[in-house]
Amino acid sequence: MELVFPGINGAIVDETDVPGLGAALVAVSRDEGRRRAYGEQSARLVATFSLETWAEALTDCGLRLAS
Repeated sequence: MELVFPGINGAIVDETDVPGLGAALVAVSRDEGRRRAYGEQSARLVATFSLETWAEALTDCGLRLAS
């Protein structure tokens, strides 16, 4: 289950792209409206989660990191 949707509630940056991560952080730090919108969208997304869906998402994340 995806938790971050680029441009809707955050940004996805390749883990090896240090300049890209820096650019994404600077962009969101300079845009209060974007931060607020990302937060609101994230709150809506997690409001639908139960303990079971949270556990499934965490397990999926761990499995992806392990592979």
